[in-house]
Amino acid sequence: LILEAISQIASKSLKPINQALIMSLQDTQGQVRKNALRDVTKLYELITQIQPVIAQAAYDDPDPEVREIALFSLKKLGVKTNTLQDNQRGFDQDISATLITDEEDENNR
Repeated sequence: LILEAISQIASKSLKPINQALIMSLQDTQGQVRKNALRDVTKLYELITQIQPVIAQAAYDDPDPEVREIALFSLKKLGVKTNTLQDNQRGFDQDISATLITDEEDENNR
């Protein structure tokens, strides 16, 4: 329930952030556009980290409803699920997600 509440808060926060990023990417100042690109990249990295975990749930979870929701999530993210399914079957490996820490962010700047 706590994660659901956080997710709802984040969802409502992401819409204005997304609008601000779109406006920043169209700004006349190059520095503003560069910063926006950096920020978009950080957000995209977070999404790409979790995609393999969602894919694993989509094809391997014992609960059919979880598989269905995971497939729906992948489609909403624009992931081609038929390609993922081929890759998932071709490689039998454990998937681990790596968290990006604030310290790593500082080192990458």
